[in-house]
Amino acid sequence: MGGIQSLFVSLDYHATIPIFLAKIKEELGVDQVFVEKIKGDENQGEIIEISGETRGNIDSHRGAYESITSLVNRKIERGKRGYLTHEEIYEGEDTYPINRAELVFPILLQTPEVVALNQETEKGDKLENQLWGLLYIYDYDYQRKWRQEEIKRVEEIVQYIVLAVERSFVYERLKMLEDSCQSYSLLDEVTGLANYNAFMDCIDYEWRRLAREKQPLSLILIVINGEKTIDDATLALLGNIILEETKRPADLGAYYKKNKFMVMLPNTDEGGAICVKNNIARRMESILKSNENYVDCVLCWSVVSVIPRHREDYNKIIEKLEDTLRVFQ
Repeated sequence: MGGIQSLFVSLDYHATIPIFLAKIKEELGVDQVFVEKIKGDENQGEIIEISGETRGNIDSHRGAYESITSLVNRKIERGKRGYLTHEEIYEGEDTYPINRAELVFPILLQTPEVVALNQETEKGDKLENQLWGLLYIYDYDYQRKWRQEEIKRVEEIVQYIVLAVERSFVYERLKMLEDSCQSYSLLDEVTGLANYNAFMDCIDYEWRRLAREKQPLSLILIVINGEKTIDDATLALLGNIILEETKRPADLGAYYKKNKFMVMLPNTDEGGAICVKNNIARRMESILKSNENYVDCVLCWSVVSVIPRHREDYNKIIEKLEDTLRVFQ
């Protein structure tokens, strides 16, 4: 594995957002779902969709869609409107387009540091650059009435879209750092996992995000104790186990320090973390016991689950995790 792409490939929003759009279309049974990444000048911007049908439709009616984008931008007030219906969008306007049931959700960046990055790349945007894009949902049965449970479900999915977008910003910035400074590597060359520096960068972001959302964060520390140094081939096998067991886009496995592995599981409680730990530990023990050089090695682990708070220091949580295993070293 080489380069930062191996670490963040599943978090590129171009790959992730279409999955969420397909989920919305399936659950709501609507005709059209797409995301528009807006531009600062309010002209029609990049379209992200499930297939190519929306792109062609917009290209053939560009003027109309640019007008809609400008209109929606003017009617969404940051932090006050979670969505707009067809009637709300065109209320008080002279023109009223084709009848349809329509929902438009703003995609608002939430992490201040990411908003600042957006300001550097998208000069002139409205709403202090917090408004990144718009989610459009069309149903051409104009008599359809949206239920509150449908709107709530879409709002939940929008939060995942925001996460994908924000993590893509982090990915792009880290890639720039890697390109500008070849000595700053984000991956451990032997295990293919994130190294210590990359892990600390990611936990810093996730800690602030989860503190804002009041969601749990779980950490798993795994230490291999033994007299012999683990060879590179075996470390690679152990690293691959963690890569296979950390299946969600936000999960992260790291070769933390010598013979130490760390697993970060955002939005995961203690029960879920213990399940992941058990799977990893079982497979690692099998690898070590099958090699006569490491049959005497002892696998130790510690799990901690917390709901981050802005005023708390995650370094103290990590120190507590390490202290738990220090007696076995």
